[in-house]
Amino acid sequence: MGIIRRKESGPTVELSVFEFIMVSSLPYDVPLIAIECTHKHGGPMFEVAEGYEEMMGRWSRQLAPLFLEFVGVQDGEKVLDVGCGTGSLAATLARVTCASKIIGVDPSSGLLEYARAHVKEPHVTFDVGDAQSLPYADESFDRTMALLVVNFIPDASTAAKEMRRVTKSGGIVGTAMRAVISPMIRVPMI
Repeated sequence: MGIIRRKESGPTVELSVFEFIMVSSLPYDVPLIAIECTHKHGGPMFEVAEGYEEMMGRWSRQLAPLFLEFVGVQDGEKVLDVGCGTGSLAATLARVTCASKIIGVDPSSGLLEYARAHVKEPHVTFDVGDAQSLPYADESFDRTMALLVVNFIPDASTAAKEMRRVTKSGGIVGTAMRAVISPMIRVPMI
């Protein structure tokens, strides 16, 4: 079993990889990178857009076209991007589909500021909101998508129910996450 060592403003912290996963419920390489992004960019990864872009944005941009192909967004549909972060999926949706309305929702105002500054299409908007209590009426969207976010949501089951609630009958809820087979085995995202 490997040991994770990190130096903060105090003694070195040591945790076994397995214990770290059990505490964080995340793939073991994600917290390491998040810690690095926190120190490098001066704030937590999910609040500082540059840290998020370094950690997750690069993967989101690569996976978004494949995810869209899988979910099959149709012309004129209204699409919700849950946990949109810096807007990678919403930007790809705007670029490669003819969706009539794309809404990204995320709890981080810092990430949303970045998304608004970089995704300028008039049919794309970004809202502050929690995946566990989406601020939209029942059956508001044709497609609801969540890319690389479900494993970061404290109550993923509630979030899934919320995504279904805001999706029209006959619509599609799609999620894509990184697969981790074992705490000791890294599975590349692409």
